[in-house]
Amino acid sequence: MGKIRLLPEDVANKIAAGEVIERPASVVKELVENAIDARATEIEVHLREGGTELIAVIDNGIGMERDDALIAFKRHSTSKIRTATDLNSISTLGFRGEALPSIASVARVELFTRDKDAMFGTRVLVEDSVTKEVSDTGCPFGTQVKVSNLFYNIPARRKYLKTAKTEFIHVMDNITHFAVGHPKISFKVYHNDKESLFLIQSEDLLARIEGVLDKETANGLVELNYHVPELSITGFIGKPAVAKGVNRYQYIYLNNRVISSKIVSAALKKGFGTMLPQGRYPVAVIFINIDPGEVDVNVHPSKLEVRFKREDKIFKSVFHAVQNVFTEVEVPVHVDKRIPTYSISSPRSHKGAKPAERPEMPDLNLKRQEEQVPAYLPFKQDRDFAPQPFGQEEIEEEIEQEEVIQEQLVSFYQVHNMYIVVEIKGGVLLIDQHAAHERILYEQIYQQVLKKRGEGQRLLFPVTVELSPGQKEIFEEHQRELHSLGFEVSLLGKNRLIVSTIPLYIKDFGEGRILLDILDELREAPLDEEDKSHHFVSSAACHLAIRAGKALTQQEMSYLFDKLFSTKFPYTCPHGRPTLIKLTLDELAKRFGRK
Repeated sequence: MGKIRLLPEDVANKIAAGEVIERPASVVKELVENAIDARATEIEVHLREGGTELIAVIDNGIGMERDDALIAFKRHSTSKIRTATDLNSISTLGFRGEALPSIASVARVELFTRDKDAMFGTRVLVEDSVTKEVSDTGCPFGTQVKVSNLFYNIPARRKYLKTAKTEFIHVMDNITHFAVGHPKISFKVYHNDKESLFLIQSEDLLARIEGVLDKETANGLVELNYHVPELSITGFIGKPAVAKGVNRYQYIYLNNRVISSKIVSAALKKGFGTMLPQGRYPVAVIFINIDPGEVDVNVHPSKLEVRFKREDKIFKSVFHAVQNVFTEVEVPVHVDKRIPTYSISSPRSHKGAKPAERPEMPDLNLKRQEEQVPAYLPFKQDRDFAPQPFGQEEIEEEIEQEEVIQEQLVSFYQVHNMYIVVEIKGGVLLIDQHAAHERILYEQIYQQVLKKRGEGQRLLFPVTVELSPGQKEIFEEHQRELHSLGFEVSLLGKNRLIVSTIPLYIKDFGEGRILLDILDELREAPLDEEDKSHHFVSSAACHLAIRAGKALTQQEMSYLFDKLFSTKFPYTCPHGRPTLIKLTLDELAKRFGRK
């Protein structure tokens, strides 16, 4: 007997379902797409325990007749396409006919549906891909699908689901993408019988965006309107001031289909040029419309990824669309557009003497603070400063403070408001000011988190911060950790926070953007408690640390220098990036041809 055999149908169905249904959010995505294709104007989603116990999607769409309701549970049954050529002109969100059969192979599914012309509705119960019951029933026009006990028959898959709150956040992410792309549809979401989202029908896309994100972000958006032959790009793009610390706030639609595209995301950021600070990502809601024949939407079962026939055209079009907007809109850009005048500040002159005049030379953007302050240099001439991985218990060639403490006058230089340059024995040291401050804050904050108490400063006037639905869930899950950082925050209403106390490290809390950045970073926090603490603290340290582009005084640079080398692991930031680079005199001599 041969070794190769066909898999049983039930096993094959479960494998196929795994390609489409990865978590509760996948179920919601498929069912909401079906509701939109059915021309629904109202969609309700009910969840229990993040969707792991129950998912119900209710719509007022066209509904189905009895025969259609039964055949809908057969694999590859669809009303969207008839022949292979139809794949070149797909205008609907669903088309493969895999949604209901895939869901029914890994969960218990109960369907209620009624066509507008029918006297009665139809109820279908399917378990493990087998139709158990079919009956007439009274129900409103449209369709209701109830999915319970997801992955009950695949324990290994169910085991790897995350917490209910994390799964709910993923569901909300999918729903908000549909909501932004379809403002004429009302969306209601209930989690554990509690209303989490209610968006009424609207003709105004900007109003819908405000309902999904927040008022401050919506106010910072600029209209996008770009047309070239066979392609149009419309929507809104955020000014640099509302850029986020993560790229999750990019809502990209291709022919009204939600997509994820590295090409489009890269073009969005490239279009901003130097207007965006390092580590910030643009907010965008963009609708790309092209001939369906120019794109393949049948690349992946999730239908989230697509393949463009002319990727270069898409990239260039998005890039120019963004560029064109910011040539017409006044944006605070810190770029000196004058003809460069090059000068190097002269050393401090002797008392009473005037500095000699120098001819203009290229501006190397090398800033020297005139005052000199004492600093301790914990270095030895023969030490190497190779970056060490985070978490290594013993750093090779660790610098012993007591061996080499030597007080002397030191001048710090700041280059492009990003790097600190300091002369040391045998060379120069380049320090990344953001990465260095991250390391300092990480170790300070981690100790506070371990002690479960954070030191804070009370605000004279409490600040109100508006949350998106997903941020609210993250806040509720991480309240204890935020308190350990030094935040005192209370929830007001459905989506507003009142911040009365902030960590000591924050000099300018403003309108609370730092807090929102931290919440965004925490979406994918690991389940393991130790890793979760590291992820939380490193995210907080990253967003609390001084940014590239911040001008520093001699005292501030000296503080960073001293504090960095008092940390346990001074060579890398919490994310593993090097905090410093050492250039020896030998290396410099080779570069200048002296050796």
